[in-house]
Amino acid sequence: MADTETKPKAEKQPQKSDKAPRPEKGDKAQQAQKGPKPEKGDKAAKGEAPPPKPRRREERVTPRLKTYFEDVVRKKLADEFGYKSRLQVPVIEKVVINMGIGEGVADRRKVEAAANDLGLIAGQKAVITKARKSIATFKVRDTIGIKEHIIFPEIDYDKVADVWGMDITVCTSAKTDNEARALLSAFNFPFRQ
Repeated sequence: MADTETKPKAEKQPQKSDKAPRPEKGDKAQQAQKGPKPEKGDKAAKGEAPPPKPRRREERVTPRLKTYFEDVVRKKLADEFGYKSRLQVPVIEKVVINMGIGEGVADRRKVEAAANDLGLIAGQKAVITKARKSIATFKVRDTIGIKEHIIFPEIDYDKVADVWGMDITVCTSAKTDNEARALLSAFNFPFRQ
């Protein structure tokens, strides 16, 4: 016979784990003491940073022109044109402000200065667009030309190096020119008589 050595089988030792022992199914008192089970994917339960606090809601203020439109202009136009529904009354959809900077081809700083001034006037960041072709006709309803952009109170006259003109286009939902003119007149746009 061959010499064989038999080794005693190693006993399975319980492995240490990070998890707490599970309570038995019938032990509801222990489950209630633990609190609610964290949601799957909950970062706070995994030891990561807590979720950001919700922002405090800011009080919303209705713009003055919108209030004026609802209270005065809508009623005036409904009486004048005999609209049956308040949704038939034309509205101002958007206002587009455009500055043509011809000297911008040679000097990039002039374009950036004009964009900054336009951002101050409009209250939002201006988009710089380089034209590839000269387009003479646009299908626009009402365009107002302004020769000097320094007429706006947002522009500091002492810091302006160049004076540029601008086109202001008012887009409305009016079906006819008479409706558009009545809408803009109700907002006190200065039309030539």
